[in-house]
Order: sequence, then structure tokens, then C-alpha cells
Amino acid sequence: MGIGFPKVKHLKIKPTKKKAWVACSRYIRLRDAIKTTGTKEMVMCYTCPAVVPIQGRGCAQAGHFIGGRKNVLLFDENQIRAQCYMCNIRRKGNWDAYYRNMVEEFGFEVVQNMIYAKWDTIKYTPQEFLDIEATFISKLQKLSV
Repeated sequence: MGIGFPKVKHLKIKPTKKKAWVACSRYIRLRDAIKTTGTKEMVMCYTCPAVVPIQGRGCAQAGHFIGGRKNVLLFDENQIRAQCYMCNIRRKGNWDAYYRNMVEEFGFEVVQNMIYAKWDTIKYTPQEFLDIEATFISKLQKLSV
């Protein structure tokens, strides 16, 4: 009987992607709360004047400027902002307001490049999702201090 390598638990895409997204979403909501309200508990929606908690019932969501859960924009911090449930879900991102705010923040040309980037795709590995999760956890910890 030869010497073998120890069995390594096979990483799966779906759970590692979900964990990366949870860390990203938590970071975005905290980042935006500090920026918009100066607190670590409440955040102003990027697309309407609603102020909502960053966690718990009725909390803010991390809404994407350009939709699509499979493209290169999924974890792009410049494309994700805290949004209330009404804007992110019911108003389907409240895109007109999101667009106006993004142009004001980044400029027309940068925003146009963001829009065109939605056609770019990337295929992440489970390890890359774990790395993304670790990056956002580190950023979250720095803000939490």
C-alpha cells in the first residue's frame, strides 16, 4: 500500500459564493452607514431618503447599480450601495435615482464604463470566493473598531 495524500474536503461553488456575498453585503452596509449617518447602526438608502437599520428586521440591503449575479460586478464595491428594501426589491433597484447618484459621484464616463462592464464575465473558483470573503471580513473588522 503506497503513501497517499490526505483527503481534502472538496469546496463547492454555491456555499462559498454565498459566504463571500454575506461578507460583502455586511461590509457595504456598515461602510455606507458610517458614511451617511455617522453611526454603525443606521444607514441612508442610496436612492431615496429612507434611513433603515443595517441589520435585523427591515434592514438595508446591498444593492447593485448594474444587476446580474454572475458577472464581474458582483463584488465591485463601486457598484454596490446600501439600499432600503423598497428601492432594491420593489422598485427593482430604483435605477433612475441610482444612475443620477452614480453619475454625480463618479462622473458620466466612469458610469458608462460600469454599464458596459456588465457584459464581461468571470468564473470564480471556490478558493477565489473564500479569498473574497476573507478580504471583506478584514475590511469589516477595520470598520468595526
